[in-house]
Amino acid sequence: MVKFILPLILIITINSYSNSVLVLKAGGSFNGNFNKEYWNEKNKTSLNLQGIIEVQKEMNSYLSVGFGSGYHQGAELEKLGENNSTSNEDNLILFNSIPVYVTGQLYFFKSNFLRIYTKLNYGYSYNFEDELAKKRNIKIENGNYYGAGLGLELKAIILEIIYEVNEAFVNEGLQSKKTDFNRISAYIGIKI
Repeated sequence: MVKFILPLILIITINSYSNSVLVLKAGGSFNGNFNKEYWNEKNKTSLNLQGIIEVQKEMNSYLSVGFGSGYHQGAELEKLGENNSTSNEDNLILFNSIPVYVTGQLYFFKSNFLRIYTKLNYGYSYNFEDELAKKRNIKIENGNYYGAGLGLELKAIILEIIYEVNEAFVNEGLQSKKTDFNRISAYIGIKI
């Protein structure tokens, strides 16, 4: 629960003391991928939901910087069995993430009602596993978070497409395998 509350308190506190804009976004990704070394190539969940809160400050008419956090629903990881085949349902675990990151937007087209920008995110991904993984003594370690994409601002409405990666390490017994969740996400949001 602390993983959810601390980033939210930090964002709201800083937003209240500065001349900045609060951005709320919701979105999702379809068929994200994990690395193939240890897990099945495609995740088992077709839609992964995400919610984001960001604080942004315009430095000038072409650059906006800020930071954000949110909730990234991960996917069911399916462990590869012998000869890279999948086995039974016991090999499925779920991992989700809460990234905390800095962000920058560079505007390259502006009009009275429309702005188009490129966006970069970089930070840290707090990852956590489901109850089944905990019972099986599988631990999902934290890692970096990064993303890059394009966005549109239509007055206060935001539309974004971002390639995102939540890095993670899955520890099972003495084995530790890098298990990054990468996907293309689509967001819709509003500036407050």
